Amino acid sequence: MLFILKHLFLQYDKNPGPTFASRFMKAVGNIFIGTLADKGLGHLRKDIRETYFYIKEDRQLPPAGPDLEEWELDGILLAQHRDVEAPLVARAVFYILLPTILAIVALAMVLKS
Repeated sequence: MLFILKHLFLQYDKNPGPTFASRFMKAVGNIFIGTLADKGLGHLRKDIRETYFYIKEDRQLPPAGPDLEEWELDGILLAQHRDVEAPLVARAVFYILLPTILAIVALAMVLKS
């Protein structure tokens, strides 16, 4: 029973790390969208670059101090970059998935008849 609860209530984990969704989005994002260095944003902090594709809940703040100010400035720059890139990525996903789904449906219809 405890084994199941451990996997259901991830927010209570003592050593939280990136979730599966964040790790998956990072892998897929780096392959299909490209790394930040490819986009000319390689000069940003390493922790910001590594967590660019993570979901919002998995991006950790650094401790208060000068690192936090630098993190905030880089975070603002990346937020602007995400806002510009989001519609383009959404459009690309639509244009890729539409013919794929149509091909799968056509194949299913051919196999059914």
